[in-house]
Amino acid sequence: MKKTHSILMILCFLGLLQGCKERCPDCPDYKVCVDGECVLEEDCFELNNTAVCFDNLYLGVVEGNSCVDTIIFNGTDNALGNEKSFIYFVKSRPVGLEFRTLWVSKELGENEYIMWDVMPVCGDWLGGPGVYWYFSNIHCKIYPDSVRMNIYFQASDRTLDDPFIDSCRVTLYKKAFLPQ
Repeated sequence: MKKTHSILMILCFLGLLQGCKERCPDCPDYKVCVDGECVLEEDCFELNNTAVCFDNLYLGVVEGNSCVDTIIFNGTDNALGNEKSFIYFVKSRPVGLEFRTLWVSKELGENEYIMWDVMPVCGDWLGGPGVYWYFSNIHCKIYPDSVRMNIYFQASDRTLDDPFIDSCRVTLYKKAFLPQ
């Protein structure tokens, strides 16, 4: 009788474990099963069904820009040779989530930089209708809980005397500090 009781207990326990597994059968690699639901890993953000996972991520929503919507920024230097750079992702309305690199042109102090990139905004790389290539000059200060960016845009075919044509400010936050 004891043997039968023990076997039944083991089978019930295995059934419970199997039931837990079945509640999260299709979690992608960047999610974990918590109480039967797929939950995003702590070091990830997800936009447009695409996960961005690094150990020092910040997220911010750009207000008042007709194309750039959301920025995910990796606050860890991604040095390529002697070039200091940072990885970031931009959610722009017509294209989706794009991987980009911000190159450091000047260090102003500890975790404070002038950065730049030249990328298409409002369209795709092929130069379809409505595509504008911008030179972005970004003043960036990285804090433990947030990143403050002042972004200045110029047409990429500008001369040095041409004024900036647009600008925006954005504060990006670590996941734990995101405003509600």
